Amino acid sequence: MLKIKKLNNKSFTLVELLIVTAISGAIGAAILGVFSAGVNVYKKVRVYENGRLNTFLAMEKMERDLHNTFLFNAIPFLGGKNSISFFGLVGGSCGRISYAFDSSQGYIIKTQIPYPGVSEMAKLSDVMPAGNLSFSYCYYDSVNKNYLWKESWQDAVNLPFAVKISIQSKSDDNKEEFTRTVIIQP
Repeated sequence: MLKIKKLNNKSFTLVELLIVTAISGAIGAAILGVFSAGVNVYKKVRVYENGRLNTFLAMEKMERDLHNTFLFNAIPFLGGKNSISFFGLVGGSCGRISYAFDSSQGYIIKTQIPYPGVSEMAKLSDVMPAGNLSFSYCYYDSVNKNYLWKESWQDAVNLPFAVKISIQSKSDDNKEEFTRTVIIQP
């Protein structure tokens, strides 16, 4: 009798290979989608956090400069809604410190000019990105015996009691506003 030997084929059929390829492709596409979404979220958070960091740094610089101001007749303390100018420490000497908001460029511009005769230092500038900048000034109303706020300061004889700084972060997606009140010690 003739024996027919059965071949033991342990391979995959074409249909099985196509099903595995389709499932692997679907899983790979899902993983790629999740990874891509994660990278996009990371980029947005990074831009958002950089905007917040720039805003906090600008706020810290202004607060430090305002804490170091004092009354000086030759350079009066002057303030408007979007700009402020006062006498303070410039480098290792004294001079005029000014902050102004350039709405066309979206930057806070800090200018430091040394007082004549104190130093031969050149004019220094610093630029900080922001969406908006505003100041308000606190004073004591002796008639009503109350503290009040106003949007400008033109009194060359006195310093305001406090300055409120409001900076809007420069971000396209989320415009956050940060406010800080700086008390000026007379």
